[in-house]
This record gives sequence, structure tokens and C-alpha cells, in this order.
Amino acid sequence: MMSISPEDYSDADTPFPQELLRNLGNYLPEYDIVKEYIDLYISSFWEYSLPVVDTAVLIHDFQTLFSKDATTGKCSVYVKNKWIDYAKIALVVMVFKAVLLMLNRSLQNGFYDEKDKLGVFVRRLLQFAKCDIKATLPALQTLILMYHMKKINPLDGDGGDSSKGSQLFKRAVNMAVAMGLHQDIDKIYKSQSASERGLMKEIWCTLYVYASRLSFDTGLPLTVYDDYIYHSKFPEYPALAIRLARYQRALVKLFSKPNPPEPSMLYEMIYSIEKNEGPSLLKLSEVINDLKKTDDIVEAYPTLMDIKTQA
Repeated sequence: MMSISPEDYSDADTPFPQELLRNLGNYLPEYDIVKEYIDLYISSFWEYSLPVVDTAVLIHDFQTLFSKDATTGKCSVYVKNKWIDYAKIALVVMVFKAVLLMLNRSLQNGFYDEKDKLGVFVRRLLQFAKCDIKATLPALQTLILMYHMKKINPLDGDGGDSSKGSQLFKRAVNMAVAMGLHQDIDKIYKSQSASERGLMKEIWCTLYVYASRLSFDTGLPLTVYDDYIYHSKFPEYPALAIRLARYQRALVKLFSKPNPPEPSMLYEMIYSIEKNEGPSLLKLSEVINDLKKTDDIVEAYPTLMDIKTQA
């Protein structure tokens, strides 16, 4: 990451919450630009590719906690419900940062977070949200986006293998476990609406797939083993993604044993993958191989999802 001078860093690391919010409002571009980016996230391919944010709630929180200064047109940021609002503000800022990274709109409006100060603001906001001792949905959503953005952030990235974000990601998984998302969400959160429970299931399935991939890529132990997970919610997630995640988890367990596995065990696993998933993986690779530019990805996304949801 590009170094941040003490002067640059101080306004994002203030111990005073109201000063932090004032400094954040001063640093962000005009309110209308922030709103445009929020709208872009909601209407874009990226919102569907990482379905961990309720867009209606995101808009409500933005309209409630952010307002437009009548004189300057800049953002005024307020807290109404104490600590949890800091997590909601952090999520809004992280969504804005995600669009900024993915679309690289700096040449259009002159705003570019070249020293990743928004990341510093987000981490400080999460501290004020007490996310080290309080598990909340907006804090969890923010952590997931922070982890996901490491793949494309030139200042805080890791080449896409997510290894540098492993500690951040495991923090997200542990928060989800503390919230009980690995168990029967319909039973634990029966007083919540069906859409809220559905979002929690999407979040847990996303974490499950990401956790499997992280352990498979890096050799890190699995954060939560399948024996402790309530699996009946998984049919609501792309079936192929879940099946591949389970293969990855099985391979992680196989290679994590004190003694190296017998070659026959590995051959058996490869044969099982080829037999059960070969046609789907072949079709998936053919579609991906034909992608030449970003627009192709957007156009091919329905096809990719059809393949991933095959039973």
C-alpha cells in the first residue's frame, strides 16, 4: 500500500467519533457523486455476483445517515442509533469504494482514493461500531466486501489469491458463526422477515464457498468443519458452486493429515470430480474461454449462473 503521511492519516484515525464523521464527509466527493455510485452498485452486474447486501436497506441507510450540505453539496454524515450506525456508514463507504475500484471513474469526476484513505476510514468506523465484541449484519457485510476488494485494489491487493486477506476473512467467518448463521437460520431468526433470513443464508453460503477456496488455495485449516454446519439451506445457492466447495474441503482434509495421503485416495477423488462434474466444468470452461472483454462477462453472466445452478 502507498504510504500515508501522518497528516493524511490523522483525520481518519481520530479518537473522536463526530470528528471522524466530519472528516469523512469532507474527504468524500459531492453527495450526488456518492449517490450515483451507490445506484451503480445496485443496478450493476457486481451486486448480483456478490449478493451479500440488501439493496433496499443500503439505500435506506444512505438516505438516513448521509445528507447533502445545501451550501457545499458535500456529504454530511450523522449517527442516529449509536454504535450500529457506524457499521452501516462503513458499509456505504465500502460500497462506494468498490464501485470506485471496479469502474475507475476517477477521470470523469476527478476523485480518486489514491492513498486508500477510504479503507482507513472504514476500519476506524468498524472500531466505533465495536465489531470486535458486537457481531452485526452491516459489520459482517463490510468485512466481506473488504476481503473481496483485495482482489482488485492496486493499493491493498494480493494478486487475487486472497492470501493476504486470510485473517480478515476468518474474522468475517467467526462473526457469522457468532451470529449463528452456520445453524438453522429459519429457526434462530424466525422473528425476522423471509427476505432478511434469505439474505443471511446467501451470506453464509458465500462465506462457505469462499472459505473452502481460501483453504484450498493457501493450505490454511478450514475455519468451520461441515459437521458443525446446518446444510439444508444450501439448495438455495448455486448447486455447482457448493459441490465444488465440498470437493475442495475434502481435498484440504486429505492433505492436512499428519501423513501424506495414498495416491489411490487422490485418484479416487479426481475420478469422482471428473465423473460427476466433468460436463458442467467443461461447459463452464468453454464459456469462460470465450470471454474477451468486460462486456462479455456481463452478457455471459446468465449463462454462467445457469451452469452453476445445475443440480
